[in-house]
Amino acid sequence: MKKYIQQILPKSRIVVAHGRMEEEELEDIIHNFTNYNYDILLTTTIIESGIDIPRANTIFIDRADKLGLAQLYQLRGRVGRSNVKAYAYLFYEPNSALTEDAMKRLRVISEYTELGSGFKIAMKDLEIRGAGNLLGPEQSGDILAVGFQLYCKLLNESIKEINRKENNILEIEEDNEVYLELHYSGFIPDSYISDPKQKIEIYKKISSILYDEEVTELKSMLIDRFGKIPKEVETLFCLMEIRIFCKNMKITDVIEKSQNIELKFNDSKSIDFSKLMILINKDKNIFLMGKSPNSIFLKIDEEMKLEDKLQYLKNVLMKIKS
Repeated sequence: MKKYIQQILPKSRIVVAHGRMEEEELEDIIHNFTNYNYDILLTTTIIESGIDIPRANTIFIDRADKLGLAQLYQLRGRVGRSNVKAYAYLFYEPNSALTEDAMKRLRVISEYTELGSGFKIAMKDLEIRGAGNLLGPEQSGDILAVGFQLYCKLLNESIKEINRKENNILEIEEDNEVYLELHYSGFIPDSYISDPKQKIEIYKKISSILYDEEVTELKSMLIDRFGKIPKEVETLFCLMEIRIFCKNMKITDVIEKSQNIELKFNDSKSIDFSKLMILINKDKNIFLMGKSPNSIFLKIDEEMKLEDKLQYLKNVLMKIKS
């Protein structure tokens, strides 16, 4: 390969490095290349082991289809470590048929090029190779067949089932999903995030929020990356805050109808009905629906802002929480 490159670039100064060299010899080669004594470093995948060469701005990776996604990511990271634009070229044999996994690896490494994409690549690698048996020694599995989110959900359900049997629990407490039907719509406008891939990633992060602290963290991240959060995105976050609060209160439905908001509870034990009756007598804006003991209607002002509705819901529900 060195002879081949020398024929193409006869004036170039080429040095070779590989893992069978002595430690001092290898160190001298890297030191000389860093100090401009050579133009081209021809090396094996040993270069992936964290060697930092800021002056290197181009890397050619031969037979890239034979390498793992983590290796490709590490090798690609050897260039672009300064303020000079860098280039990474991945090659494979033109007449060879690539495996499906190899195609996926090359596609992922070419798509995720922006700053901070290491976690995304790690997740894709997990999907391609399989998560393995988290409770055993196997290192590969069938996560691709069901997807990462569903895999985690199934794993969580299996663990709950094992705990239920070991502790003789008759029934597992289900995580209720909250159905929101409010007269507001939150979305990410193109004027804020134009790239569809980035927009989908943000939607995924918002939909996976479980705690109020995560809302604050994600807002800070958006401001840092994209600037001031527009009204439409603030609405999206506010709806998510309502969903989180209602989920903790075991509310399954929040439905806005004319000047009322109906709240349906999954478990009546989460409501203290004595507190509720006291509150109804004090505040005529709250009344209990007779036919369904697990529903509450709240009277609201149609002009009320979403943030005010959220605070209003919190105040009322905290007063009747058992």
